[in-house]
Amino acid sequence: MQTDKALPITGGRNFRELGGYQTMDGRHVRTHKLIRSGALNQLLPEDMQFLSDYGLRYDIDFRSKDEVTPRPDRVPAGAEYLWLPTFTAMPNSKQSEDAATVKDAGNDDARFVIQNLKDAPADMGYQRMLNVYQGLITAESAREAYRGFFATVLKNTAADQSVIFHCSAGKDRTGIAAFLLLSALGVDQATITADYLISNEFGQARVDRRQQELRDAGAGDNVLRVVHDRMTVQSAYLEHARQLIKTNWGDATRYLNEWLGIDDAMIAQLKQTYLD
Repeated sequence: MQTDKALPITGGRNFRELGGYQTMDGRHVRTHKLIRSGALNQLLPEDMQFLSDYGLRYDIDFRSKDEVTPRPDRVPAGAEYLWLPTFTAMPNSKQSEDAATVKDAGNDDARFVIQNLKDAPADMGYQRMLNVYQGLITAESAREAYRGFFATVLKNTAADQSVIFHCSAGKDRTGIAAFLLLSALGVDQATITADYLISNEFGQARVDRRQQELRDAGAGDNVLRVVHDRMTVQSAYLEHARQLIKTNWGDATRYLNEWLGIDDAMIAQLKQTYLD
């Protein structure tokens, strides 16, 4: 596991620094500026103190209303909370409406999951995730969320002042935000993919526990595969997003310019703020 990126947060998962990555022109992303994570609803007092001491100024939450309402963020002192949902409701698989019933494959009751997915094709979770990533790149709600994300990141100019951005697990909605921001900063795509895939390392124990719960409850191989694909990231998911950008905009810079309204002057400002 890339422990150099991990932050010592006990009441949460997938908390990590984006600082330290090298850009293609030889500069490095500054530390104490950008944090990606899962949700902040389980932060312990010591976690909140750590983030305050770390300089947290903005907390960006990409979750939908039905995720936020029962599990609101615990916002550390000194930080401003911004709710920027990428979706009003998470997209489903185009193959089956069962994915709409199983809202949270990682936490819903195991027998409920099995009942609703027992006849599902094994690739339904994979197809659902491709649909999610299509929405993250092309949906108007995601466009507005990521515009707000960049607007906040552009305000984060003070030294050692940090932005945290997150969804529920910190892997998909958060992963696309990190991909877009690191692309704007000039980090190469192989490094961006490697950062994206760290979510699997940070989430491995949780995925393993869930798979065992499902096996113990009698899940078939198809259900195990569907849930696994929903709880993890795959390079194919991120590549699907890249291909959508290439097909519709040509490259990430044009996507940022034309779809998100991040012009060349803004990109230059981002580099001035976030690169050493």
